[in-house]
Amino acid sequence: MKLTSRCVIVLALAMNSTPVLAQSPSFEKLAEVVAGRLQFADKVALSKWDSGRPVEDKEQEAKVISGAAALPGADKLDPALLQLFFTSQIEANKLIQYSLLAGWHRDGGAPNTPRPDLVKEIRPALSQLSEKLVHELDGVSGMRDAKDCPAALAKAAGEVVRAEKLDALHAIALDRALAGLCIVKK
Repeated sequence: MKLTSRCVIVLALAMNSTPVLAQSPSFEKLAEVVAGRLQFADKVALSKWDSGRPVEDKEQEAKVISGAAALPGADKLDPALLQLFFTSQIEANKLIQYSLLAGWHRDGGAPNTPRPDLVKEIRPALSQLSEKLVHELDGVSGMRDAKDCPAALAKAAGEVVRAEKLDALHAIALDRALAGLCIVKK
């Protein structure tokens, strides 16, 4: 007897357990959390516009990268992967900031939108998202060396771009944030 996916889910629910299909890791959830983190780049850019501070902040970047190793679940991950992944998050965030700031300079000013406090509001929210990123990264770490990893990752990012209706800048930043995740064997 051949069971369909729906039958497997119904049987799993009837046995009072979590369906196997729901537990399978995917890049889409990771891409969703990354895209959520990238939405904060706009707020960070506004903060830097108002303060006149530069986008580049090596001290803060080092704190984020070293802090990632102390997050719950990070001990299960390769330290080099954590450093690569969080460096990619920072670089993608800076890409958005540089682009927005340049556009605002061209336009003669930043948009008149609410400005959350960088230290009291934005950074704590980013810290919470970092914990989710570690969790999701752990979930897909076994998929990084699969032959179809680059295609699966690109498809997942594409689904998130469509679902979240990301503009071109945020779509490019999402690709940048996910870059280097797959282990490409030659």
